[in-house]
Amino acid sequence: MTATVFILDPAEGLPAIPSRGHDYDPEWDYEVVAPSEADAAALAAVATEIGRTLLPGMGFGAAVVFCVEEGSLGEPMARYVDGTSSCPMIAVDMEGVRDASLAGDGFEAELHATIAHELGHAYVDARASDDTHDIDEMEEEGAVEDFATDWARYRIVGTRLLDAFLDDAEIKDAEAPKA
Repeated sequence: MTATVFILDPAEGLPAIPSRGHDYDPEWDYEVVAPSEADAAALAAVATEIGRTLLPGMGFGAAVVFCVEEGSLGEPMARYVDGTSSCPMIAVDMEGVRDASLAGDGFEAELHATIAHELGHAYVDARASDDTHDIDEMEEEGAVEDFATDWARYRIVGTRLLDAFLDDAEIKDAEAPKA
């Protein structure tokens, strides 16, 4: 099974995605910008591989990646839009990714890791039960980062890491003392 990563072009608007499952429009919350020609090529290459391997391995049929104004996300270089797990929407600050890549393995590798990280949040969002809505954010970040690292370095779709995190979070919630 192949899934699709759509790259949003603000001039064209959202693509028609039959299985999207939500009506979220990134322009409600973000200044969506067109990627440069070089960034569009890098995004297309990363999107192709993620659509062929990572999305299906996570159980997603489609995702939408869109570029935002430099610095508009604050500190993170990307953000999964909460509540869009039926078709994850991911905002990416391409300059933030480029800056982070200078200290690491290169731009495309950082882009792979960044999108995988945000898809990890989408996976947690999709599978978290109602009573785990207050999952420890630092623990979630650790699990999602481990997942993204496995993907970026080894192309391992390690959803077991995320499932184990969710199982532990539910156990912690269930064992929490009653007030």
